[in-house]
Amino acid sequence: MSNGPGSLQRWRLLDRVERGLRLCGLNDYALLLLLAGMVGAATGCGVILFRATYEGLTRLFLPGADGHHVLEALRAAPPGLVVGVAAGGGLLVGLIHRFALRGGEFHGVATVLHAVAFVEGRIPSLTTAVRFVTNALSIAVGGSVGPEGPVIELGAGLGSSFAQVLRLSPERMRTLVGAGAAAGLAAAFNAPIAGAIFALEIVLKDFAVVTFSPIIVASVLATAISRSFLGDSPAFPVPDYQLQSMGELPLYLLLGVLAGLWGPLFSHSLRRGERWCTRLPWPRPLSPMIGGALLGLLVLALPELFGVGYEPIVELLHGDLGWKTLLLLLVAKLMATDITLASGFAGGIFAPILFMGGALGGLVGLAGAAWSPGPVSAPGAYALVGMAALMAAVTHAPITAILILFEMTGGYEVILPLMLSCIAAVAVAQAISRDSAFTLGFREKGLEINYGRESAILRNYFAEDLMHPAVAKVRVNTPFGEILDRFFERRDERWYVVDAEDRLVGVIDIHDIKSVLQEQGLRWVVIAADVMHPVERSVARRENLEEVIAILSASEEDELPVVDDPHHHRLVGTISRADILELYNREILHRDVLGIKLVHEDTHGTDYVGLPAEYKVDLIDVDARLARRTLAQLDLRGRYGVHVIAIKRPGQRAEGRNELPDPNEPLQRRDRLIVVGHAEDLERLKHDPEL
Repeated sequence: MSNGPGSLQRWRLLDRVERGLRLCGLNDYALLLLLAGMVGAATGCGVILFRATYEGLTRLFLPGADGHHVLEALRAAPPGLVVGVAAGGGLLVGLIHRFALRGGEFHGVATVLHAVAFVEGRIPSLTTAVRFVTNALSIAVGGSVGPEGPVIELGAGLGSSFAQVLRLSPERMRTLVGAGAAAGLAAAFNAPIAGAIFALEIVLKDFAVVTFSPIIVASVLATAISRSFLGDSPAFPVPDYQLQSMGELPLYLLLGVLAGLWGPLFSHSLRRGERWCTRLPWPRPLSPMIGGALLGLLVLALPELFGVGYEPIVELLHGDLGWKTLLLLLVAKLMATDITLASGFAGGIFAPILFMGGALGGLVGLAGAAWSPGPVSAPGAYALVGMAALMAAVTHAPITAILILFEMTGGYEVILPLMLSCIAAVAVAQAISRDSAFTLGFREKGLEINYGRESAILRNYFAEDLMHPAVAKVRVNTPFGEILDRFFERRDERWYVVDAEDRLVGVIDIHDIKSVLQEQGLRWVVIAADVMHPVERSVARRENLEEVIAILSASEEDELPVVDDPHHHRLVGTISRADILELYNREILHRDVLGIKLVHEDTHGTDYVGLPAEYKVDLIDVDARLARRTLAQLDLRGRYGVHVIAIKRPGQRAEGRNELPDPNEPLQRRDRLIVVGHAEDLERLKHDPEL
């Protein structure tokens, strides 16, 4: 960001705006809600603009196509026009990506996930603008992709840009990125609840209230704006389908299993296609042109493959197609989507998922009608459930899939088969592949995308940061009598057994010595090797705390030995569950309570407060003992070495208000002191009976 006079003037203006809002009584949380609302409104307008852009380009390239009559216009268009537009559009997309996009190794929802997990939510504004153009162009020339992924990326990019301009903390930036993603999906599908759950379940993996509320605000405002321009009707009109009998549930279970098989096939075929295209001998910008020509030939044979495919999806939901057509469309749509994305076009996969899920469900519905002895719902009902089941299988997010289908179609009558199919689909898909279509690329690059509020904290620390180097250990040949003496002297519940080079070979706990205690004369005959048992679990010193807590949970132990590395196995310390939980609570307090922003006038930059590892932040409730006394009288700094950095006072809002400490002002009941100091000093303060 520029550091010139213009940047300083802009920052001062923003600072005045923020100060004015605070004078109106808005605290940090209320400001975040306001910003989320602004992101939601901007995203709602962006979705409308994006839809108008790709529909306008479609009419430009394909005369007569108005969004509802694309198939009719395609059948009337000259074959050369269809192939030429797809190939020319592909070349243009390839050139734009080549010369205007930097670092575009991920696209669509994966771009958002990468930003949240690895770069503090930062999405370059140029990337957002370029993706807007290439996504719209890809759809307009017939790419077999959807608009939902692009508007999710658009909303997330707008949220990131807002946060970067206002110099928000990384935590707040991630929240606004999630809010923008939720707003994009909500506005595209006319589904505010599904948009919010999508952001929480897939993008942020965080259902904390401080995250949930801004996302709801953004999702609702984006939907309201899109409805005012695009209407309030469901995205797809659906006939009134109902479950005919409980005997149909096995058919819906079969549909879920088939969707669970097709989902990983689709995800992995996309990745294989992208890898194959990167190895082709010609320049990368030519790949979309060649892919576009192939796609144009497919569209000439099957016009239903053109663009977002909403018209054929409506036909699938009404059950108007035969089984041969359904099977052909299912396979051809997978091929068309693979060609589109692997060759370098841009776009989302939600619309192709709905298309293929509808075709798969229609096939199961027709098979059930032909072979089932009892009454069976119309094929359109199975197409409806198949759309959600395949989405659940591809995204590994069943809640989002169920809610999207509910809000997108208004079809609430098939709740039982819908839930059964979605859960079965996710179970089968995860058994085949642990990664969804969004995270598969990260796994191949060696990146761990499993994050969330807890993971974002725990992955930043390693076992060596928290381990206790003073380990209760004995040599493998130590006599039992000496071991027994050590148990009584130090009252440790376990002693680790090491060899002459300090390599961990076993552990002795209090239960191991009980049987030997009853035997007379063995005190100096038995050695450590005779009573120890193997160590089932240990952690390396460079394993992050997320991995450590997973090992602790699997072992049901409260403490684990730490070794230098898995090969040498030299014992260097121990780490406990309590240590990790204490660090987690401290970091949560740092993020949610402190959140202090420092502005450097010389560079017009921003920094964030960070405490040394040996310090801890805590909250002290002001009770009857402390009320009506001043901080000067208490002298917490002189008596305990503890600093009071702020006072949280109750107010009309749930969050209350934060005030700087005044040493001469009496404290009030229900005040909370935000204090910082060494852990042992804080413990002395909290448990001092004379205070």
